[in-house]
Amino acid sequence: MFAACRGRVVLADDMGLGKTVQALAAVELLRRRKGIERVLVIAPASVKYQWKTEIEKFTDLPAQVIDGLLPRRRTLYASPAFFTLTSYELALKDVRYMHELSPDLIILDEAQRIRNWATATARTIKQLKSRYAFVLTGTPIENKLEELFSVVEFIDGRRLGPAFRFLHEHRTEDEKGHLLGYRGLDRIHERMAPILLRRTRAEVLKELPERTDQIFRVPLTPEQAEPYYEQSELLGQLMRKWEKQGWLSEIDQKRILCCIQNMRMLCNSTFLFDKETHHSPKLQEFREILTELAIEENRKVVVFSEYERMTYLAGEELRKLGIGFVSLHGGVPSRQRGALIERFRDDPACKVFLSTDAGGVGLNLQAASAVVNFEPPWNPARLEQRIGRVHRLGQSRPVHVIHMLTSDSIEERVWETMRLKKSLFVGVFDSPTGEVSFAKLGRKTVLQAVKEIFAEQPGRPKPVIDPAASVPLRPMAPAAPQPVEPAKAGSIGKAAVGLIEAGVKFIESIAGHGTAGSSGSAEASGSRLEQVLGGLFTRDTKTNRPVLSIPLPESMSQERLAAAISGLVSTLGGAVSVAGKQ
Repeated sequence: MFAACRGRVVLADDMGLGKTVQALAAVELLRRRKGIERVLVIAPASVKYQWKTEIEKFTDLPAQVIDGLLPRRRTLYASPAFFTLTSYELALKDVRYMHELSPDLIILDEAQRIRNWATATARTIKQLKSRYAFVLTGTPIENKLEELFSVVEFIDGRRLGPAFRFLHEHRTEDEKGHLLGYRGLDRIHERMAPILLRRTRAEVLKELPERTDQIFRVPLTPEQAEPYYEQSELLGQLMRKWEKQGWLSEIDQKRILCCIQNMRMLCNSTFLFDKETHHSPKLQEFREILTELAIEENRKVVVFSEYERMTYLAGEELRKLGIGFVSLHGGVPSRQRGALIERFRDDPACKVFLSTDAGGVGLNLQAASAVVNFEPPWNPARLEQRIGRVHRLGQSRPVHVIHMLTSDSIEERVWETMRLKKSLFVGVFDSPTGEVSFAKLGRKTVLQAVKEIFAEQPGRPKPVIDPAASVPLRPMAPAAPQPVEPAKAGSIGKAAVGLIEAGVKFIESIAGHGTAGSSGSAEASGSRLEQVLGGLFTRDTKTNRPVLSIPLPESMSQERLAAAISGLVSTLGGAVSVAGKQ
């Protein structure tokens, strides 16, 4: 009713509280009262087929999914149904046809896709016009207040005022312009009240089953620890470089990200790091967990990992256990994803839904009653999105959530630092306060946070690596030197030999002047060296600056030197061109 009466609103309920059904109910009210005829739904590619399923379940209105190549998509746009369902990815390509569609209502599902106002997706979506608009997102803020501004801008560009004034009023900075926190969050909450509808899980807790969270900690094996701490030491070197210089180049910053990513992958399995060895206490624990949940308790389980290769390894373990499963990742075509969900929901033998974060948004997986996270994501909102696929309205059984963490590793620190981003969200929506101070919450710059995470921790020594347990790497045997006959050395080799010989003779000529008095003092040697080199320096008559003059033989002319340099440049240029083609 709120959405239908207001016309342009943000539906920001917590994940799993039925934003899709609310939107469909508001659409039906607008159809009956305002006579709307065309609705454009833009959602992640993995979700648009689920929208079609929900529409067919709760309404009798026609809906078509936009997919395929451009000629097919163009035909579909030209003959629209009441609901036209497309994706953010296609919006970049089809914005022209979306304009021509002239929708009465635009629904943005999982609208966090437009939180960054600088992206091409956000700019393109904001070009679309309609009389009514619904924005559906459980996480309008993840990292910074600017994200909220970008989302609200699609609904009402004047609601929060100009961007520069909004940021000036609500950002707290130090004298160098570094962000210290946000202020006036309660005023933002008041401004958004006319367009914001939000229910939290606490408000509808009676309608949701019990949720139990459990942390399973596993150790690093010696085989994991060795490369893990090699990456940690490399990271420490980069951090010491940052402390010394006060800045890092773009290449060094990328090296830091690579080190962190490598350490996170090693916490899962050495196979993710080197693609050869396979040591993973998590997968051993995973076997025990799934045996209990899927076989003994007959539950269906959703398993998340950021890494597609980790879901592949988990699938291999499930095959060994004889447990049926489906797997969803970014490489699965969107039109096939609906069939995976249906099989998981309807097939009693299909017990496990393996998924990367491609399945962490917009999917309804209430057929499961347990969630396993192989690793903690960086952001608490993403973690809640994963769990919200199962713990949502329509779930009739208690939900068991298992988080797997590697002890004394980066994963424990990531788990500890997620509370900061959650505090900003709560400050705007759930319990509005005047300000959020990053200093009080322990907010640091990215490099400061990395430094603290990987500083030597008292009482947290590196695991002892048993040399007998690890497989030593075999050093590659040095290649035997290949002798080159002088006759076959070629003109380049002869020129190099001549250059070296000339250089040695030059040094010998200098050293020869001082041989007789080699037993003298260092000061005397220095004086003789100055005499030898002094003949090579003259003064410019105009500027009085010192000039180094090296006598050349009569055979060395200006033309010969220019020709030699020109030939060298041509040779190097040809070599670079050949290498580029290879």
